[in-house]
Amino acid sequence: MNPKLCLFIFAQIIFWTSCGIENQSESDVPDTANLATEKLLTSDKSVVISQWVSGDIPLLEVEVKYIGKSPKLPFDGSLPSYDWSDRDTDFYDITIKNLTEVPIYLEKTKNIFQFGENSDFYDENYILHRFGSSMIPPKSSITRENSWIWAKGEHNKMERFFWASIDLDSASTSSNLSGLIEETVGKYEFQFIVRTYYNR
Repeated sequence: MNPKLCLFIFAQIIFWTSCGIENQSESDVPDTANLATEKLLTSDKSVVISQWVSGDIPLLEVEVKYIGKSPKLPFDGSLPSYDWSDRDTDFYDITIKNLTEVPIYLEKTKNIFQFGENSDFYDENYILHRFGSSMIPPKSSITRENSWIWAKGEHNKMERFFWASIDLDSASTSSNLSGLIEETVGKYEFQFIVRTYYNR
């Protein structure tokens, strides 16, 4: 075969392979076009509390409370399939509070790791299994107990992206959502992030 032709074919293979890899990595990054704004309220070694707002409108409050190197027991929810006394692990309780006067629906989630393979997208059934509900009633909260993270190295970070929505048709025009009602018809969608950390 002509050496120039071989070189051309090889260059094309490298080009399209690299394009495929690039596209795959890009698709793995969540679209944050509707990411709400985070306001940090409290942050120390044991608890982090943040508020997620749209404009000046508070939507959610997220509390991440550090438990330790072992889960709270007894517990009938999901726990690691491995022995956490052998594999160093950090555990957290995560509480998400609805600050509005209408239900907030959690539609899907995806875990993005600083180190390691990211998760697939999980739907509302996964959220229901982990938090007990994928719908947060008005002025109420849901909690995921014993959420865990580990790493092969010295540290890691997991950003749990959530896609959420509010049915504005059920909101009163006199509520704190009046600003959103003026700008959006029907369903208002937004995203927020829950962060947990691992340190050996």
